Amino acid sequence: MKKQNIPNSVLICVVLLVLFVVLTNVLFIPALSRIDQYNANHDAAVAEVSKYEDTLTNQAKIDEKIKKLTEKYNEEQSLLYVDSKSSIEDLQRIFNQLKITMTSLSRGDGVQDPQGRTSTTGIPLYTTSLEFSFRESLEKTQSLIHYLEQESKGCYFINNISMSPIEKTANYDTRLSVTLYYFDATKMSSSAVPEVPVE
Repeated sequence: MKKQNIPNSVLICVVLLVLFVVLTNVLFIPALSRIDQYNANHDAAVAEVSKYEDTLTNQAKIDEKIKKLTEKYNEEQSLLYVDSKSSIEDLQRIFNQLKITMTSLSRGDGVQDPQGRTSTTGIPLYTTSLEFSFRESLEKTQSLIHYLEQESKGCYFINNISMSPIEKTANYDTRLSVTLYYFDATKMSSSAVPEVPVE
């Protein structure tokens, strides 16, 4: 029998075929057998990302709600009391309600209490001087004084009242000097802010 030489191209094909079978058994078949595990891991990762995205979306909604509630709280809080900024509007509202025509109104700057008094939560006490005048009867003046002392949201202290009768009428030219006392939360020091325990 004669020996025949195997062509090089056939030999290369056989080597490539063996290499393909070995690589398939070593790399691809184990990877294919673990595809279910990879898919399960992928699904778990997608679910985890989705959970974080939902949490982030909820956090944004909660932040928006907190912002709106804070604005509403601040608005409601401003209606509870009278401070230097709202004192003129408060007095104008009182005068309109009592049907008294104001002839002049002036307001001084807010001044911190010289004794350094504060509320129980550490909000500093401030005062503002107000002077106003009007021309009305004694009864209307008494109604105004009663309102300032008993019914107003502001804490007004009447320093001085001067009344001069107006000739040929039952009215008086009246001038009041009052001090408004209020707590200014915007001036509260950071050391006075109560600490909230962290859980």
